[in-house]
Amino acid sequence: MPSLVRTLIDPSVRKPGPGPLPVNLFHVVLVGLGVWFVAGIVTTVLWMANMADAGHVWVCVAGVVLGAAGCLWTRGRQRRYQDIEQLNASFGPHQDDPQPDVPHHQDGSPQI
Repeated sequence: MPSLVRTLIDPSVRKPGPGPLPVNLFHVVLVGLGVWFVAGIVTTVLWMANMADAGHVWVCVAGVVLGAAGCLWTRGRQRRYQDIEQLNASFGPHQDDPQPDVPHHQDGSPQI
């Protein structure tokens, strides 16, 4: 086992990190939009009771507007990636891509 100093200095000694988790960004942005919406309702009530400044309400409005824009952006991004995947699937595997040697049945389906 390498020492702590060597592990920190030499990246080749370290274990590879885990891969990224698949995350649906639309849901993440939607939760953020919901939080800004609830905060906007609370600050509006506080503003009407003269307990908050109107600037706080406008910050929440900006959060909701940016959250809505983020929802539209993530939906468009998701569609573009699906279109690219379908396009790549229609062309089949590339000649340059290394294919693993997987044994196949007589009908051509891979043995798993």
